[in-house]
Amino acid sequence: MPRRLNDSIVARQAIAPTVTSGALTGIAVNGTGYSRARFVFQFGSGSGTTAALAAGSAAWQCATSGGTYTPITGADLAAVSSGVMSGANNVMIVDVPISPSYPWLKASATVNSSTINNSCVVELYNGVNRPASSAEQQVVVV
Repeated sequence: MPRRLNDSIVARQAIAPTVTSGALTGIAVNGTGYSRARFVFQFGSGSGTTAALAAGSAAWQCATSGGTYTPITGADLAAVSSGVMSGANNVMIVDVPISPSYPWLKASATVNSSTINNSCVVELYNGVNRPASSAEQQVVVV
């Protein structure tokens, strides 16, 4: 029987699509049963040319859905200077291991200056029967 992508990956919305500036509201995602999460941040052309991504945009974890979320060490995006964000469509990816003790995940980001199109999805993968082979973080910027 052929293997399908959705047999091993579950995608969830982590930040709803919007056109805004300021802090972006993350949506709690339950990563229970998976050992890895890939956050795919998308930023598109904005209304101005001064949009920038603040330092500290990151993936966060928590033991419960309503608890206090803490940033996952090494899972944050670098700041992106004014103008670079507005001039192109940007995809930024953060891939992290999921701690069984802290399976609830959220994404966060802050857009400075002008508004910009943005969203984030998280792909949960490597089910518990296939644990991650590495605990290293990986940040990919396209």
